[in-house]
Amino acid sequence: MSSYFKTEQYGRDDEVQFLSSWKGLVTKTFEFPQSAGVTVGDKKIIKSGTVYKVTSGEPATTTYYGIVYGDVDVTNGANMGALMVGGRVLKNRLTLATGDEAGLKALGIFFDTAPAVTRA
Repeated sequence: MSSYFKTEQYGRDDEVQFLSSWKGLVTKTFEFPQSAGVTVGDKKIIKSGTVYKVTSGEPATTTYYGIVYGDVDVTNGANMGALMVGGRVLKNRLTLATGDEAGLKALGIFFDTAPAVTRA
């Protein structure tokens, strides 16, 4: 049996650089379901920097898995990608919902604030 990987990058011009430091970075390979993707053109993509969590049960409970580290194409079904589960990120460059920060801190992800950049 053989397999292959097709690499294609989507929206790299607008990709948010959210990593604060390489030091302490921990990523794991994770299989993302197609249902987690959003439509970008004719593809279904999970964008880099997306907080990956699953809410289920009654009452609803949220399980945090980490931050998607690199775009994942799920157009043709579930696909493997990198999930950040530890390290330092720039809080003001991520879109966080209520409770996301606490859930990610429990995994070992720490938050810094990016300084404002002014260019002459």
